[in-house]
Amino acid sequence: MNNRKRIVIRSMILLAVLMGVILINGCGKISPVAPEQNDATLKQPFGAQQIEDKWGKVFSFSSYNAVVGWVDSGGGTMSFDGTGYEAEFDIPDGAVESWVKLYCQGSAYFTESGMIYVFEFKPDGLVFEKPATLRLEMEALQDFKEGDPYIGAELLYWNDSTGNWDYQKADGDTDGDGIVEFQIEHFSRYAVGGQSQ
Repeated sequence: MNNRKRIVIRSMILLAVLMGVILINGCGKISPVAPEQNDATLKQPFGAQQIEDKWGKVFSFSSYNAVVGWVDSGGGTMSFDGTGYEAEFDIPDGAVESWVKLYCQGSAYFTESGMIYVFEFKPDGLVFEKPATLRLEMEALQDFKEGDPYIGAELLYWNDSTGNWDYQKADGDTDGDGIVEFQIEHFSRYAVGGQSQ
């Protein structure tokens, strides 16, 4: 009988400890003892709203097939056809030290400021030893505002930590080949839009 009593008491103690742990840790996110969610750490997923905040109303947008490829220290080129334009991403010799799988997803946004092209490059955070080059046809940057024609294009980088577009650089197609070029030093999300005077 003594053994049975000890087993019952131990079982009751174990059950009490288990219940205490459950109550202290909470049973879910709405538990009064669960850690508070800080709204500043919750990030809104990237979408048309982030484009509208910078370039005005988005009337339509389209995404196209992602380009995937491998590159090593010998470099390489990724080409893709977007919605009415062609773009090329050129990785020079020595930009990476070993084999890396590259991924690029492109999107085109028809906004009240003109066409905006977004390029999401992965793996996110990849830093090149030598800058790669993004080339885009200048005629793709259609301007819909009268009297303020585009003189070139500008590249912006989506800063995840601030939730803003950071200006990177501009190119004005000075050689007249109809192509704008931008140096890319690390992988992230970039947007190319027209540059007016």
